Amino acid sequence: MRTVQRSPDPFTSLAVALAEWPSLVQRVLAAHPARRSGNVCPGCSMPGGRTRISAPCGPRNVALLAQRIATRGQS
Repeated sequence: MRTVQRSPDPFTSLAVALAEWPSLVQRVLAAHPARRSGNVCPGCSMPGGRTRISAPCGPRNVALLAQRIATRGQS
């Protein structure tokens, strides 16, 4: 396990922690695709729900940052 530097930004801190679990990163990316018809994230929306979260959503952005952090840590 590598040493993790803490970031004052909670978004980045979450991505750093998530970078330790690449399989979870892949699951989040699969559940929250970049674009769907109607530009609504299916992972964040409920069928028949009123709240529509546009894609790309927050969970996808955190997972993408985690993926970049993990890749940078392997080089």
